Amino acid sequence: MNHSLSPSTFSTYWFYDKREPISFSGAIVLCLLMAVMWLMPKSYEEPVIAATEMMALLENMPVPQVEKPVEKRIEEKKVEKKIEKVENKVVEKPVSAPLVNDPFAENVSPTPTKQNKTENQTATTPASPPNQVIQQAVALGAKYESILKAYLEKIKRYPSSREARLARPEGIVRVWLELSRTGELIAVGILESSGFNLLDSETLKTIRSGTFPAFPEDAFLGEKSHKFITNLNYTITSN
Repeated sequence: MNHSLSPSTFSTYWFYDKREPISFSGAIVLCLLMAVMWLMPKSYEEPVIAATEMMALLENMPVPQVEKPVEKRIEEKKVEKKIEKVENKVVEKPVSAPLVNDPFAENVSPTPTKQNKTENQTATTPASPPNQVIQQAVALGAKYESILKAYLEKIKRYPSSREARLARPEGIVRVWLELSRTGELIAVGILESSGFNLLDSETLKTIRSGTFPAFPEDAFLGEKSHKFITNLNYTITSN
């Protein structure tokens, strides 16, 4: 009896015979796809924190009052008393009028008195800013620096790459940054490395992505820009 196989019957028998290799190959392809998806680095969005948050902190934080030390007050009082005593002791010497018959009278110039010397010295001495203004500038600068460090700690992120997940590095990065009076980042660099390139590069990336407010008007007097130094500590728990 002659059995003839049609094309549809042949394809059905062929897939039935090859069912085990096809299932095995499909399982391998599925495992490879799952491994690739697991190894791909997770992307995360960089936190963008507006400068208004730092401005709000600057407005709400009280300005620390810097009191004068007691020793400086005592020294200032002593100096004031000495100046008063010297002024009281200074007596103007009468300048004698030149004689008419003296031929050298025109060439003689009156000797300056002690009072004139003190007046000339005070006139040539440049006026320095009051101590109260200097103390206020120092307090505002310290306040801005503390808020800046807190802001950098807030936007700091632990590296999320696959290499970081495997190595799990920890350390402290000592970094410097220079800001203009308008809050623009001029330069940034590493002072002391943590020993891991992952943490050092993440620190520079964090600072370059930040937005900084302008300096207070009375802070950092006479400076067009100011350098700040801070430490960023990276630990596994800070992720």
